Amino acid sequence: MKTCILKTIVLFIAIGIYFPMLYAQQGDTLFIQRGKSGKIEFARFKKDVNSNRKMKNDTVFLKSILKARKDDGFRLKSKATDEMGMTHKKFQQCYKGITVDNAEYLVHGTNNDIDEINGDFQDINIPTVKPVINEQQALKKALEYVGAQKYKWEDAGMENFIKQQLNDAKATYYPKGELVIAKDNLSGSDSFKLSWKFTISSLQPNNEQLIFVDATNGEIIRNIPLIMDANTPGSAQTRYSGTQNITCDSYNGGYRLYESRNLPNGGTVIIQTKNCSNGSNTGSATEFTNTSTNWNSGSWTTFNQHQVALDAHWAEEKVLDYWSSVYARNSLDNNGLNITGYVHYFDKNDTNAGWPNNAVWDLTSRTMRYGDGDGLIYNPFVALDVVAHEMGHGICQFTANLTYQGESGAINESLTHIATLQVTRLCKS
Repeated sequence: MKTCILKTIVLFIAIGIYFPMLYAQQGDTLFIQRGKSGKIEFARFKKDVNSNRKMKNDTVFLKSILKARKDDGFRLKSKATDEMGMTHKKFQQCYKGITVDNAEYLVHGTNNDIDEINGDFQDINIPTVKPVINEQQALKKALEYVGAQKYKWEDAGMENFIKQQLNDAKATYYPKGELVIAKDNLSGSDSFKLSWKFTISSLQPNNEQLIFVDATNGEIIRNIPLIMDANTPGSAQTRYSGTQNITCDSYNGGYRLYESRNLPNGGTVIIQTKNCSNGSNTGSATEFTNTSTNWNSGSWTTFNQHQVALDAHWAEEKVLDYWSSVYARNSLDNNGLNITGYVHYFDKNDTNAGWPNNAVWDLTSRTMRYGDGDGLIYNPFVALDVVAHEMGHGICQFTANLTYQGESGAINESLTHIATLQVTRLCKS
């Protein structure tokens, strides 16, 4: 009995301490916006002359409010004061002194008081910040991945150009590696890994891109184009649906099956259709490219081999438009999820899936995979209803999230079938 009373007293003391602290924090804050991870993406604070929320304590305050750990740090990147007298500080997030790629946080204040904060803070948990492979080994892997015929640092004219352009006699296109912590986008895991980051500038073909190499095993985990491209209207001679209008991307003097699609009911979604080359390694999938916006037998040299990619790309466009126009849905997750379809997918070791006589939605990477069929009984699995069905599984994942097993798995398939019928009916009308 005494123990019970004692626990009750302790509980009330804890409540009495906790709620005033919570009230004070809420009373000091005008607005807080959190991301999917629960981390603060934006906050605005009230003016309080007694607050210790000072610009001179910027990093201490950030670590406190973001609940950063001892290995997390913030390195000042820039500082500026605008015409209204507000000072803006931009910080680079670090982990054990290593830059966390694409993770920055900003602090804004007047009269030395922090008024607002915004940015992207990441929880980092990696086993080590010591690379297993060195910079030159990583560069070799990056160049193997890019596979250009000639690089800009191999051309004397280009090397002279970059020196003049930057007004720096030591400037060069030759890649300098930077050790960073970056997301593994290519595997679909989005986990953070220690990696080497390179800017690879090729001359043949003319391209600029960031390549990230896992510093523990040499795998390519991320690539980011550095040449800003644009949506371009195109025409596609599909296998199953005749000639259709599509959107492609002007890219390196040519065009590719990639676009930034503006949805009918608002929102912009990236659609990319890639070539798995009859393999199962989606991380090494390549772009479908053409020298013309007319993707047909007369102007696309690889039309016979890759026509099915046009079906997949067009269908992905139409399915996204359907969910936007009918249900005002911003992509499959209603949050602008990128749409990636892998054509010519074949996993010879996954006999249970029936490859190549199959198409699937991958719940982990949130992508579609399309098999080519056996050419005897089954044709390539890229028709509009097939694509609509697999993307329907994506809708189901982000809404009902039914386990793909037993009765719930059957319901998952049934709902996806119903959605497929609606999509194909309206898309073909």
